[in-house]
Amino acid sequence: MICAIHNENPGIGPSEGFVRYQIGSRWVDSNDGSLELATAELARLDSNANRSALDACLNEFRDKREKILNRIGQIGALAKDAGDTATWDAYKVARQSLLDMTAHATVSSATTVTAMKAALAAQYAAMVSAMPLTLKVAFAKVDM
Repeated sequence: MICAIHNENPGIGPSEGFVRYQIGSRWVDSNDGSLELATAELARLDSNANRSALDACLNEFRDKREKILNRIGQIGALAKDAGDTATWDAYKVARQSLLDMTAHATVSSATTVTAMKAALAAQYAAMVSAMPLTLKVAFAKVDM
């Protein structure tokens, strides 16, 4: 939060005719250089809050990805044991696609949570659309 109070009493305060700003819980004056520092600090805090939100979004995705990897890992193991090479090969491709999603340029360059979620959804949709029918059918039988 930023609010400003104009000094109505010239001659009282650090200098005549200054403006005092409240940035967060801190008060700074327009004439002593602290405003620029406080504004930079506020921008840094906003940037940190945005980074935290992006990190939380990635962590949420990673949790979901882990569950999906566990499920398709079971399908892949069963396919390998049964000699179903088509499903086993599809599993390996899907697994790698899931692991690579967070490093994709559209995800790593996202600057908002909305953009990141859209990029992750697009990557996931691309992976599913490229997935062979054998893996889609096997995965559809698994209760998430």
